[in-house]
Amino acid sequence: MSLTTETTPLLTTPATTTLSTSSSGTATTSLTTTKATTAAANTAATTTNTTTTTTATEATTAKTTDSKKVKASAPFLHRKIEVKNPLEIDNKILLQNMKTRLEASREKWRKKAKLFRFVNMCATVLIILIQLAQVVVFQLPVIPSTVQKAVATILPALTGSIIALQLKLGWTEKSAKCKKTAQTFSELAHHVVYRLEMLESGGILTDSVSVWNASLQKEGVSPAFIIPY
Repeated sequence: MSLTTETTPLLTTPATTTLSTSSSGTATTSLTTTKATTAAANTAATTTNTTTTTTATEATTAKTTDSKKVKASAPFLHRKIEVKNPLEIDNKILLQNMKTRLEASREKWRKKAKLFRFVNMCATVLIILIQLAQVVVFQLPVIPSTVQKAVATILPALTGSIIALQLKLGWTEKSAKCKKTAQTFSELAHHVVYRLEMLESGGILTDSVSVWNASLQKEGVSPAFIIPY
């Protein structure tokens, strides 16, 4: 009897201790695994951000290098032309030649602006007419149902195609660019005309070369051409 009483506590205590140790070990392992997973996710996110930043930096560097190559290959396109004998220049002939060329360029870009605006307007009117035709077809009872079904399928597809064509070709944006370029040439032509009037009235000009260089710089940043497609 005495031996049994001493053995019972001894068996109970190790069992309790073992359960406690097992629970504590499981909790510690789970916490360690969670921390390791979080650290791995943070490392992956940091690596992705670093890669994106590096790619953007490389693209910017490539553009800058290309720009430097263009400037290095043609430096005379980005600076004014120096004239060593400005007093020997016939200002009237110079300004008359500039006037002729600037007015011709202005009219060319005006015509292009009108053309793009007209084409875009025609496309818009066509879309409106298609929508009206679709409404009329569905409101008339004399039209067979088969025709109405065909119209319901064909006309929306045609409308979507025209809208996609407008967005792809960008006639509105092209018209705005042509109009802006025409305004640039018009402004330059006005300056030339005012100076010609001053010369014809007996005035003496000293900035004809500066006006000519300013025209050169303005035309250098204007678009060379814009096509409708």
